[in-house]
Amino acid sequence: DLDIILPAKDQYKSGCCWAFSATDVAQALFHKNGYNTGYLAPQVYPNCAVGYLNLDIESGGNEYIAISTNALLKAPVFASSVGEFTMSSTFCPSYTKEDIAGYVLSTSDLPSNDATAIKEAIMKYGSVLSSLHMPDKYYDGKTTYTYTPQGEPEPTNHAVNIIGWDDTKGAWLVKNSWGPTWGYNGTFWVSYNDMYISKACISLNSYVDKNEISKVYTYNTSGITGTSMGLIGGENKPHTVLIAHKIEEGETIEYLATYTQNPNTK
Repeated sequence: DLDIILPAKDQYKSGCCWAFSATDVAQALFHKNGYNTGYLAPQVYPNCAVGYLNLDIESGGNEYIAISTNALLKAPVFASSVGEFTMSSTFCPSYTKEDIAGYVLSTSDLPSNDATAIKEAIMKYGSVLSSLHMPDKYYDGKTTYTYTPQGEPEPTNHAVNIIGWDDTKGAWLVKNSWGPTWGYNGTFWVSYNDMYISKACISLNSYVDKNEISKVYTYNTSGITGTSMGLIGGENKPHTVLIAHKIEEGETIEYLATYTQNPNTK
């Protein structure tokens, strides 16, 4: 009803559903706030991601690559500025600050399997990024999808956006990246009982105009990796990391963001 979700794009045979989902969730956030940017360019995430070797539009990846690209002020970028997605695109298109839609400031990992949190995030931010395991390549999107394995579960292999729900159906309304003619105008229903749909959801929470931030300092341009900061020796080994920046006189640090994936880290 709010007209903030644009028709689904088609990733074709590429492995970058995660990049399409990242642009879709940013697009919904901008449109929800009245900043109608039009389509954003999914190819910028795999083709321009800093530090990921041999990553291009046909590569797999994950949403954290997209989030780190946002954090480096490299995206999201207008599709009208860099051209449409094509399967032959394996290079980073040239673009400037003026081609960037806006700077995403914050993201949240939503509580696992918390339907209320997901619904609230959709209402507040426009959509939620999620992932599924989809083993059946012949699934046409016309029936409510659910993955409930009987034995050892397979990992997730497809990124999507949750854009709504229907408690009567007991299902989430999900936007896919298999084109507007697939499913119901590019969307399909996923049961609340699906093993993964509610397990690891991410929302993009806020953004600012691109002219409000002049510089970003970063200690690590390679995104998520275990060895880029010298974290060698195993997950549960103690490590010490010192991050230091020299800033210009008179500058003010407005935002500080950090994360760790190692357990027992202080």
